Amino acid sequence: MNPELPADLFTSCLTTPVQMALRWFVLQRASRLVPGVTLDMLDRLPGQLHDRRTMLGELNWIFTAITDTIAWNVLPRALFQRLFRQDLLVASLFRNFLLAERVMRAYDCHPVSEPSLPATFQHPMWQAWDLALDLCLAQLVRVQQGHPFQHSPFFAQQLTAFQVWLTFGSERAAPPEQLPIVLQVLLSQIHRVRALDLLGRFLDLGPWAVNLALSVGIFPYILKLLQSCARDLRPLLVSIWAKILAVDQSCQVDLVRDNGHRYFLSVLSDLSMPSEHRTMAAFIMSCIVANYPSGQEAALKGSVIALCLEQLTDSHARLRQWLAICLGRTWSGYTAARWCGIRDSAHEKLHTLLTDPVPEVRAAAVFALGTLLNCPAKRTDHADTIDHNIGMTLISSVANDGSPVVRKELVVALQWLLFVFETQFLAVAYQHLEEETCREGLQAATAAAAHLLSPPTSAAVETVSGGMKKVASRDRLKLLPITGNLLSGAVVEGLPEPPPVLQPPPPPEKMRRVSSSTSICSLSTPLGSILGGYTGVYSQVWRALVTLGSD
Repeated sequence: MNPELPADLFTSCLTTPVQMALRWFVLQRASRLVPGVTLDMLDRLPGQLHDRRTMLGELNWIFTAITDTIAWNVLPRALFQRLFRQDLLVASLFRNFLLAERVMRAYDCHPVSEPSLPATFQHPMWQAWDLALDLCLAQLVRVQQGHPFQHSPFFAQQLTAFQVWLTFGSERAAPPEQLPIVLQVLLSQIHRVRALDLLGRFLDLGPWAVNLALSVGIFPYILKLLQSCARDLRPLLVSIWAKILAVDQSCQVDLVRDNGHRYFLSVLSDLSMPSEHRTMAAFIMSCIVANYPSGQEAALKGSVIALCLEQLTDSHARLRQWLAICLGRTWSGYTAARWCGIRDSAHEKLHTLLTDPVPEVRAAAVFALGTLLNCPAKRTDHADTIDHNIGMTLISSVANDGSPVVRKELVVALQWLLFVFETQFLAVAYQHLEEETCREGLQAATAAAAHLLSPPTSAAVETVSGGMKKVASRDRLKLLPITGNLLSGAVVEGLPEPPPVLQPPPPPEKMRRVSSSTSICSLSTPLGSILGGYTGVYSQVWRALVTLGSD
């Protein structure tokens, strides 16, 4: 029993960690460096626990950052997420348990938990906590006398340590132990800009860095920052969110739920922002609407189509590219957005990008026009006419494009026409197949006739070496059956025959087709009614696909 300690030391550590840590620190020999501090003064520590601008609130903030850092560096990632990120009450209890382990081990007590945790009482970050307590107690007497409180340099020093790691660290090195502290600093207006800048530099290291930051719990911090109206944070937040969504697109759900997409729409609509930042905003919006109907609906309500169409002529090529991609993803399979784009003449404005000097921009425009064809709603004559015009525009503009990426996107875009007008394209395909069959048959017959009617070059029969006989072309004709009208007269055996005369075949366009039992033309529906007067459109699209198929 120790009269200077609470009767239930473990419960005190779990319920009042900061006060217990201060009391324990004063009882240690290290407190002799700060004379004049008594236990009674600790009970009158100025400030509120949840006000980070006060002494008590700042100590609680530092304690949270340090215990989070210790847990993240010691525990397995899955266990850290379970204990410190899923429930606020559980996270608070386990943070306080780390303090209880350190304090109670000084009195030969070993607290246990379920699940069990590795020993953390000797972690180096506890020394940073002792330093923060030392600096706090050093000014306690003056603060209680009315002097202003000097904030702790703890967070600034930890940001400097993180900056040093960014200068010399790498993927192969150990993860920076200050990463959880950086997230806590995001809550401070004083260090927020610097923390965001360092965090963005860390995310630049690659997907592994993004996953590491997400495992720490970066998401709720930066999601909350989207509510800020500070213009100086816009470039940093847009850059960070672009890197996160490039790795983990599932964040789109939380963004739409918390109306975070409005922040990026405001950045996209701000023409005073540099093109690079508006490009990132367009990329983020394209990720929000990608294969997510709720995101498409939210973006449409935010006038994303009008915002993108207004800036399609921007001089920045990467911005034009992502604006087109954002448009394509917004109205892909979404009828309301499709008709909104058509009312704004989106297909005509995208047509100008088909001749853009940058191939990636042309490919993005083809993608956007292709998804404009993907409409699951009921078909109308107006919709069919628009689809035909878009298809013909694509073929006439980029069918012979020099970039293979553009031609590939063209094939993908034209597939939607085949899905929508499947019956018409089946008829056109059969028609082209029948013409090809007739053409090949005519070529084969012409070649056979030319071979049979070649002029003789020797006598009918002549003796060659070895006693074998050589048969002339004229006698070869006697051995073959004569069909059709290839020869003008019959061959009479034993009589001299005139030179054979080949009748010219009829022109291909006048050849009479032979109907087949499997022909589409033999069905009850005539071919003309199937094509519906658009034979030229479907035929040209089919020829373009055949040509691209042999690319």
